[in-house]
Formats: sequence, C-alpha cells, structure tokens
Amino acid sequence: MSVLSSLRSRPWMMLLVSIGLVASHAILLYRVREAGMSHAGISGVVVLGVVVLVVAKHLGLFAALLRSLHGVFRRRLRNGKPEA
Repeated sequence: MSVLSSLRSRPWMMLLVSIGLVASHAILLYRVREAGMSHAGISGVVVLGVVVLVVAKHLGLFAALLRSLHGVFRRRLRNGKPEA
C-alpha cells in the first residue's frame, strides 16, 4: 500500500493534515502582515513560490522526494517501529 493510498484510507488523518496546512498558512499570513510587508512584497513572494514549485516539478525534484519518503514509510510500516 502506498503512502498516499494509506493516507486516503484514513479520513481522520487526511482531516488532520488539512487542518495543519490551513493553520500553518494562516499563521504565516499573520506573521507576514504583522511584519508590515506591502501588498507588492507579498505578491512577489507568492509569485516566487509558484516559480520555485514549477521549476521543482519540471526537474522532477518532487518525484525524488516522494520516492525517498515512500521508502522511509514503507520500512517503518514493515518493521512496526520508527527508525532510529
């Protein structure tokens, strides 16, 4: 069973991941607004983030990351205990 299908088979875990993502983005937005960044600065950061994601996707860096994470989770599930 792959990590993604394992995550999908447990709806409560997907809910926790979703809540964590929303909360982390809300905290990040709050910190940026408190720092007094202008709207142009925030837009620039968002565009830069999108460009970095597109380049990483194009170069296949996400595939390598997911492949390595899959190996870690597969070993952890097979052994039944976390790695040291």
